[in-house]
Amino acid sequence: MEVADDGSDRPRSDDDSQGRHTYRTDRAVREGGRLLGEVDGDRFREVLLRHPEACEAYRMISGTGYRDPSEATGSYTAAEHAGRVEADVESVAAGLIDPGHTCVVRLDTAGPQLATVRNEVERAQVEFDVDRVRWVAPEGTGSGD
Repeated sequence: MEVADDGSDRPRSDDDSQGRHTYRTDRAVREGGRLLGEVDGDRFREVLLRHPEACEAYRMISGTGYRDPSEATGSYTAAEHAGRVEADVESVAAGLIDPGHTCVVRLDTAGPQLATVRNEVERAQVEFDVDRVRWVAPEGTGSGD
């Protein structure tokens, strides 16, 4: 009975036949030829914190706002890098506490499986090692691969 009250195991399914942890998305939609799964921010955060060793996280840099490299406060400038800058998984998970985030996982990929986390101000991406953790569409949703 006590185990049933433990919400920490709620999103985790049993290991699949290949020994991976599999997690179902809340919804799935076909968009632009891709199968995208939407995940609740709290559930997504829970999976990130449970499996940090199976994830690589990145912050997305817009590349606008050119400035002199000597004024840079970090190891890059916005002018030099438009794209992804490596981030720690915990910082991406911490940002999911705030409301207004969307978490979308590209389901029809061989691996790594790419998830995009977005709010009004910033965007991050998380790559899941599909040999350890795999997101799948909700039951009853055909993947149509």
